[in-house]
Amino acid sequence: MKYIIELLLVIFLFACDNGNKGIKPNDPIDVTTQLVADVYWSLSSTPARFEESNLLNDLTYGFNRSKISFYNVEHHVFHQENATMPAHIAVDEEQRMHHLSREIYEQELYPEREVAYGQPSTIACLNIAFYPSERGPYNYDSHNVNFNGTLKQPEQRWGGMMQSIKIKENERFIEFWMMEPFTSNENASMSGKMCINLGLVSEDILKDNLASSELALYVEPNLSKVLSTWGYIVQNFNVSQFDDSNKRMKQDVGFDGLGNAEEEASFFSDFTNAIENKISNDAFDKLKSDPSSDNYHYFLGNDYDQKELSIVDRYKDYCGPDGNSFLYTTPKSNFPDKEDLNDDGQLSTEERYNEFEININAQQFEIDKNYIDDIVYSDVDDFYGRKVKFYHFRIPIDQPSSNVGGSVSKNEMKFIRLYLTGFNSSVILRLVDLKLSE
Repeated sequence: MKYIIELLLVIFLFACDNGNKGIKPNDPIDVTTQLVADVYWSLSSTPARFEESNLLNDLTYGFNRSKISFYNVEHHVFHQENATMPAHIAVDEEQRMHHLSREIYEQELYPEREVAYGQPSTIACLNIAFYPSERGPYNYDSHNVNFNGTLKQPEQRWGGMMQSIKIKENERFIEFWMMEPFTSNENASMSGKMCINLGLVSEDILKDNLASSELALYVEPNLSKVLSTWGYIVQNFNVSQFDDSNKRMKQDVGFDGLGNAEEEASFFSDFTNAIENKISNDAFDKLKSDPSSDNYHYFLGNDYDQKELSIVDRYKDYCGPDGNSFLYTTPKSNFPDKEDLNDDGQLSTEERYNEFEININAQQFEIDKNYIDDIVYSDVDDFYGRKVKFYHFRIPIDQPSSNVGGSVSKNEMKFIRLYLTGFNSSVILRLVDLKLSE
């Protein structure tokens, strides 16, 4: 499956760049490990920074998990005239030009590169949207909530994503460009942290020492379901791809193994009963429709059109694992969600890694701080004529901010985890050309 996704990534990168990137026949091919495609990333396990990360078979493990979404904006839908572009977005030039959702052009970051065929090329961007006051998947905290259903103490929450990697011998840096977040988010006083973990991180997203896989559910009647604190799990099932039968409706239910809102509400009735009288009726109705907060929604839909949602808001539920590959909707992926990210048949639970901490604070966004080694000034305006800068981060993988669990060799760097924390309001970070490099 990994090789199929790698092929899809190559196709994706060329598609994002309009089929060309100004590459001349004699240009060297970039063979670095690319990390920009959203299809690679999964919801992450709880980082060791948070004390609940040590808990096993305990719902408290997820109490600080806030909502996060990671996605590549589909520019063929939102930035080119076509029948699928929502009507209200087609006439909203301000939104399409907004720095948080506009296309990013290669020449903004690499002005020395030639423009192919006389038109600018777009470049792939990984967008990370973090909503610290909103409940994340598998967060069953009924205590620290406001009456409107939002989470108290948002700065103590986190949202994370991870993937397996195969680091190459010559790769020595984590490298990317970040669009200036203070202007693009219209929040000059924004403050928080983006942390990157490189090494061995737990694949156990719902910590129970059991390897969860959607595909195993409801497939073989002789395979018994194991009851976990988090739902249902079928172990020792090695097939890695959905079939095209009606079984998928019962399989594609997320990591909790629970098939619908009623099943989730019944399994987590202690949670729903405890929170019902603490939040408003509207907030409770929304929560009860998805107690695990793991539902998927494609970025297009008549319901979104009727609400006239923005481009950014259309991706808010794009990373929900429950229903993200249904045959009867537009899927994010045709592969089942599972905790065994590197397909080695084992569940990695060890936490031993280098951590690289980036302070999202205007005073720290200077060359020679925060791993920043370059700044470029874009000449692309938003609707109101505002421009942004892009900051280049070059992070030596052997010079971490801290180390967790003991030293980790390069050969043991099998996973990368990225998480945000410390924010008191929502933030969207736009990372361009994210990769491991020489």
